[in-house]
Amino acid sequence: MSNTKSLLAMTKKTTNLVGIIITILAGTYFFISYCSECGMTAEEVSGVEKVIPETTDTLN
Repeated sequence: MSNTKSLLAMTKKTTNLVGIIITILAGTYFFISYCSECGMTAEEVSGVEKVIPETTDTLN
């Protein structure tokens, strides 16, 4: 009976450790993708250009 309890306790520890590792890896991935300069250098956003069309004077 005590072996079963220690096995279940180890399973909870293992589950918690795996959850922590997955959280750290996911956080690292999202930080690099969205917040870090490394992820932002791949795509540069250019400024918006405003184009004013020339009007022809057809009323006269």
